[in-house]
Amino acid sequence: MFTASDTLLTVWTFASVIYWYWVGKQFGSLSMKKVKSFILGNVVWGISLVLYVWQFLFVDGVHRNLFIAGISQNYMLGFVSWSAKLIGIFTNSIDSTQVTIGAYLLMLIIYAVGFKRNIMSTNCIKSRQGDSNVKK
Repeated sequence: MFTASDTLLTVWTFASVIYWYWVGKQFGSLSMKKVKSFILGNVVWGISLVLYVWQFLFVDGVHRNLFIAGISQNYMLGFVSWSAKLIGIFTNSIDSTQVTIGAYLLMLIIYAVGFKRNIMSTNCIKSRQGDSNVKK
């Protein structure tokens, strides 16, 4: 039986995935070099990942900055449930650090799929325009 919180978490996860896919598509459509566009779209993601690794792998709990730790954890929050389910397939014990790193990787994969999808559709449109110009 689903509760209201189960429903909200499921909606939040799907909304996060759809949004991050859309962000990838938007950055894939920028008229700049694709590598620069890909990196630009993931700057905040990369900073957040570095902050997470710094705060949770290199700093002990006593010296951890709760603000930085909180920001780095909240950034990928919409992907945690799918990450936990994926990790649960491969292991019986689920570690929060593994889930968080997995959520960051899912974000990157979904962004890359949206980014690549837009590049493919843009190339397809350009080739169709080129074909129509040849026929004229």
